[in-house]
Amino acid sequence: MRLKIISTIIFIHFSFVYGDNTKNAMKITLPAYAVANESFILSNSSSCRRNLEVFATAINNRESWSMKMLDSSGIPKPGFYYGNKFWLGVKSQCLSLHNNYVENNYPPFEVNYFAAYFYYDLETTKNNVLTLGLCLPNICTNDELSLILRKIFNERNLMMSDIYEVDYTFLRVSDLKTNYHYLLNWKSIIIELIIFFTILMMIFGSIYDVRRRKGMKKLNSSNAVLTYNNDSPRNLVITNNNISNDLNKQKQNIFGEIVLCFSVYTNTKLLLNTKKGSDSSLKSIHGIKFIAMVFVIFFHTKQYTDCSADNTYYYTKGTTNLLVEIIDRSSQAVNVFFFLSGFLIVYNLYSREIKNKLNGKEPTKPTLSSLFEALYKRYLRLTPAYMMTMGITYICFSHFDDVSQLFIPTNVKFHHSLIYGGSKENCDNYWWTHLLYINNLFNFNEMCITWGWYLANDMQFFIIGYIITTYSVVYFYSSAAFWTILMVSTTIVSGYVSYSRDYFLSQFISMSEEDLMYKLPWMRIGPYLIGMAVAYYLIQMKDKINLNKINIWILWILAPTALIGSIWFHKTEFSILEMAFYVAVFRSIWGLSIGWIVFASVTGYGGFVNTFLSREIFVVLGRLTYCAYLVNPTIVFLSYFDADEAIHADIMLQLPMFLGIVVLTFFGAFIFYLMFETPYISLLRVLTTKSKYK
Repeated sequence: MRLKIISTIIFIHFSFVYGDNTKNAMKITLPAYAVANESFILSNSSSCRRNLEVFATAINNRESWSMKMLDSSGIPKPGFYYGNKFWLGVKSQCLSLHNNYVENNYPPFEVNYFAAYFYYDLETTKNNVLTLGLCLPNICTNDELSLILRKIFNERNLMMSDIYEVDYTFLRVSDLKTNYHYLLNWKSIIIELIIFFTILMMIFGSIYDVRRRKGMKKLNSSNAVLTYNNDSPRNLVITNNNISNDLNKQKQNIFGEIVLCFSVYTNTKLLLNTKKGSDSSLKSIHGIKFIAMVFVIFFHTKQYTDCSADNTYYYTKGTTNLLVEIIDRSSQAVNVFFFLSGFLIVYNLYSREIKNKLNGKEPTKPTLSSLFEALYKRYLRLTPAYMMTMGITYICFSHFDDVSQLFIPTNVKFHHSLIYGGSKENCDNYWWTHLLYINNLFNFNEMCITWGWYLANDMQFFIIGYIITTYSVVYFYSSAAFWTILMVSTTIVSGYVSYSRDYFLSQFISMSEEDLMYKLPWMRIGPYLIGMAVAYYLIQMKDKINLNKINIWILWILAPTALIGSIWFHKTEFSILEMAFYVAVFRSIWGLSIGWIVFASVTGYGGFVNTFLSREIFVVLGRLTYCAYLVNPTIVFLSYFDADEAIHADIMLQLPMFLGIVVLTFFGAFIFYLMFETPYISLLRVLTTKSKYK
């Protein structure tokens, strides 16, 4: 803003000193003025042409309203070579010129803020699409402004083309208006109906739940003995024979059970209940999940705001700031969740088998039906919240396509889904890949929501892990051999892909390398397999482990050292062979390091670390990590993409914003948990249970 005001003052000064020369200077330096002066290429009957001519004349006469319009338009900004691809004006200031009561000096026509997009080729930056903001007459159409801007840039009329020696390819103009048409297509209508239905059911369910509980208290005062199981009114146990028949009828009323699935009161109570629902020895896992999610949120915030920063070089090659490096490497925190998924599938299944053995039951034999049942339950557990995330984000992308000057529209050729988190067109064309959990096998530019790659991997790993675990109960050595083959294979394949691609360590990774190195299951399964092995060893050796203090100290030193050292180091020059070895093993090293923390916490060697990670607040926050992962990028989009100005990447200035995003993310996760996770899991469970007895 200050730069534009100074530029305008300088030009006003020169106009009195140098006369007509100033007009020429303004034509080659101020894009909005250049557009006004090139309006003659439009037809004589064009209303846009007439308004632009009035605008140009007013600028020449230094009329106040025209200066405000000029000041609201974008000009070339410093930092072009360091990634400043936003030559924005001030959208809110431009639109405020509609106010007719500002000193009775306002444009004689309605104004609007337009965004023009240009491609340019510059090796020092990535995603080279320039956005130019223009405050111009509202009557002008996108086609008319496109005609003028194409002429200006093709003829290199602006001085910036000569200064930077860069050719600009005109892409399109957007009027940044919306009539909310995207809310009326069938996909959006389905999403809106689900949201409306959910809110309605939450209201009815909460009222019904509270009234039911009050009724139970009255009955209790009449000497009825009532017991709540897992804080759920669906599991009410009644021992007073005089009233049991009536209440059991209530209990069997499927409509009542369905409504109760959406009760905010019950679902919040379930979330906050830290005494039930999990093995007390595994409480530290919740703390690990929360801390890992905070790092993932930091990375997502940095990743998805990089495209709206006016100095992207700062985040890619231009800084050795310690905090930036930590945030950049924090993407690897997702390996924690892969490890924990593998750990829990083995730990839970083997714990169940141990109970069966104590009760005199035979080991559970693996069957195809048991696999489908487990997969069915897993699918129902993950999918409702996942699909609603995709639906809501689809609406957000549609909105940003229309009104955001920081979000390159989907129909612009150079829109990259990896940078912007996805796109409306990708959601239209590839939504089914997310529904089938195979989206990680497609390129990032073919994903509706790019962060969904993790869920696809997790589902695929679950199938592999379940098969290995169930077979290992009866056929241990065959299962162990299969596990070993997978572990060796992922190590070799990861190293080979790195070596064959001449991969080098850098904060900037090209799109093709992201597609090959980051999301494919054979590159990512290492930590999951490590988690399975740690859980098996823990189950088998839990009561036989006896470590001395020296060994404990050594392991506590090695684990954090390996955890940090495997991802954080300043040396960036590696031989191809060194880099291949690193890529082959570093994710598994992460898994081993997290494995020791979990192992030590469960077996009593965790000390103050276990005490800290097992705090009850982490149990609650840990339960929200799934929804937090889903909603975080969308919250980032809503926080940044509707802004007037591009952000300036400076970690010390952004750190408070990052922390704010963490708070907003977990608040959004809580809302999502109450709306789309717990209610629909409970609903599907009720419907499935009822169907078994028909």
